[in-house]
Amino acid sequence: MNRHSLPSMLRWVHRWVLCWVVVASGVTGCGSRREPKAVGSLAGAVVAVRASGCPTMLPSGTGVWVAAHVVITAAHVVAGSTSIKIIDPSGRTMSAMPIAVDRAQDVAVLRLSRRSSTRLPISSIRALKPGRADVGLVGGRVVPVSVLRTVTVNTSDIDGRAPVSRPGYEIAAGIVRGDSGAPLLIQGQVVGIVWSRSLSRTDRAWVVQIPGSVKTLVGSDGAGVGPVSTGACL
Repeated sequence: MNRHSLPSMLRWVHRWVLCWVVVASGVTGCGSRREPKAVGSLAGAVVAVRASGCPTMLPSGTGVWVAAHVVITAAHVVAGSTSIKIIDPSGRTMSAMPIAVDRAQDVAVLRLSRRSSTRLPISSIRALKPGRADVGLVGGRVVPVSVLRTVTVNTSDIDGRAPVSRPGYEIAAGIVRGDSGAPLLIQGQVVGIVWSRSLSRTDRAWVVQIPGSVKTLVGSDGAGVGPVSTGACL
C-alpha cells in the first residue's frame, strides 16, 4: 500500500450539490467496464445529505444507504450541525440522527426511523488494482472513473489539528462540490466514500475506506444506539 502526504492544494469537498453521484467500479482489473444501465440500478441507494446549524455550511453533501435504517456520509458534511435531513432521489425528505461521527477518518453514520428497501452492502475488499468503469450519475450522465491506486494519505482530522492517516483510494473522476460522501462501489458493494478532491486538477479525488467501527454499527443497523454530538463547526 502506498503512503504519501496530502498536497496543500487539496481540500475537503464542500457541501454543494445539484444532483447525486455514485462513484462505482465493477472491476479490479485495468481496462474493463461496467454497463451504465447496471450502475443506474444502484442509484436509488444514493441520497443528498442536508445539514444545518453552522453559518459556514453550504447546502448539502452525499450519502448512501448501507443498512435498512443507516446512511453513511463524510463527517465534514454534518460537522457542527443541529439538524440533518436526507433527500432521496424521488425528492422525499427525512430526518436523520447522527450515531457516529469519526472526525479523524471523515466518516459519519446516520440513522433514520424510515426503512429503506434500497441499500448497498459494505465490501470487505481492502486493496484495489487499477481499473476503470463507466460509473456514477452526475446530472443524469454516466461519469468515467478510474481507480488509480490503493493509498494511505497522511493528512489531518477534519478540524485541521491532529495528524491522521487515511487508508483508501486515489481516483480519477469528475468530482465536484457536494459529492463528499459519495460511495465508491465494486460489484455493487461500498468500498469507501469520497472525502477530498484536488484544487489543481479537475479529475483527481480521494476515497476513504470504511472504518471497522462503522462496519459494526452498520451490521447492527444502528439498533439501540443513541444520538451523538456532531462536534464543532468547521
